[in-house]
Amino acid sequence: MAKYTPIRAENELKDNLGRFHDRAAAIKKEYYDKRAAILNDDRLSVQAQNEDAAKLLDETTEKLKAVLEEQRSYVNGLKATLEKELRGNQPMDANSILLRRDAAERARKIADEKEALAVLADAMRNGDDAMAHAVGHVARQSG
Repeated sequence: MAKYTPIRAENELKDNLGRFHDRAAAIKKEYYDKRAAILNDDRLSVQAQNEDAAKLLDETTEKLKAVLEEQRSYVNGLKATLEKELRGNQPMDANSILLRRDAAERARKIADEKEALAVLADAMRNGDDAMAHAVGHVARQSG
């Protein structure tokens, strides 16, 4: 797989979100067309029209929920891919895993932004990549 650049990620996201939007718009147009046909069908009683329209609404809602879930899944997958590329290949030996776990635990205990910036500066100055990643991750997650 080719490396993601910011512009590639942005363009891919825009393209795919556009496709999801187009699919949802097509589903909604289909709903309005079918609903109009149901309500204009003189062969059906008012009650039958209402029942058919309600059934159509339920079907359309399910289709839109499926598109939305597919979109959420795509976005989450893209986030995971980008985060993995951002972190790069990390060693998987026991010591490295414990080091990352310890850094993450220490980063979660940071109380405020000033302290986070100080810890991040120390980590960068000392070449402590695990701590710098952990502080950045916690900051991004907490806003």
